[in-house]
Amino acid sequence: MSKQITLAVNVSHDKRESLWYVLSSDVIGLHAEAETLDELVTVISDVAPDLIAANMPGTPADTAIRIQHMVNTKPARAA
Repeated sequence: MSKQITLAVNVSHDKRESLWYVLSSDVIGLHAEAETLDELVTVISDVAPDLIAANMPGTPADTAIRIQHMVNTKPARAA
């Protein structure tokens, strides 16, 4: 029984452009953008399997994609 592979896709939001985009990705060739995070997740889900098959031979078809958005926290202000 083989262990499932998980590939990470980091997404970010450009507030000035009101646009979500792929910041970095373990999926070779994945570059995408959309107006909302939900739309970007849909685009990634649609194109990632084809990119994996074309650019990453030998990668199992059931490979999981982990889409993550990192958020920087600000220090709490004393009351």
